[in-house]
Amino acid sequence: MALANVTLTNTFDEWRIRTNQIIVNLDQNDIITYAARDHANAAHLTANAGYVQANTARVHANTAHLTANAGYVQANTAYDAANNSSNTAVAAFGKANTAGTDATNAFAKANTAGTDATNAYEQANTALETAQEAFAQANTGDTTGIAAIAQANTARVHANAAFLQANTARVHANAAFTTANAALVNTSTTIAGSLTTTQKFITTTGIQFATNTISNYTVSTSEPSGGNEGDVWVVVT
Repeated sequence: MALANVTLTNTFDEWRIRTNQIIVNLDQNDIITYAARDHANAAHLTANAGYVQANTARVHANTAHLTANAGYVQANTAYDAANNSSNTAVAAFGKANTAGTDATNAFAKANTAGTDATNAYEQANTALETAQEAFAQANTGDTTGIAAIAQANTARVHANAAFLQANTARVHANAAFTTANAALVNTSTTIAGSLTTTQKFITTTGIQFATNTISNYTVSTSEPSGGNEGDVWVVVT
């Protein structure tokens, strides 16, 4: 509501009514903010001072006029301050609503983060249990591996022993072969023709052997099977 201006030609009641209008307006603005009320009280005091000066204006008209104008200016200033305080209060209310919305969103985010943390904790526990099971399996595998190594070492020892046995058999076979060769006696100083093996018998061409000749000489990778007196069977490994 606009404030009415006054002049020196207005009556005392007009001054009083319009001054009271200013006070009422300031009282209404005091509801919006405490700051506005303080300014309104200051304006009220100024208006009262103007009222006193108005009474004195009957004697000092010029002084009263200046004081009344000063009171009016103060009243307008108080009104403007009250409007500014109202605008500030409205802006503060908007900020408070925004802060409330942000707080609600932050609370929702915190709840979501709490749920995620709980899920992560459960996943970590599951991973821990799986790791423990894997560790137990690894320990079992390690025990089995150690047993397998022991078996492999035993097999290697057996293989080495078999290899030694085979070498011994080879030495014996070589000795038997040498003995057989030495047992071969010829009545002639030379052998005419060539030695061939026919059906596992050693024969010659045009040569006659003494009675102690080898009747059968066999070289094989198998053990002896059958044969006659004086036969030689050499096992090659």
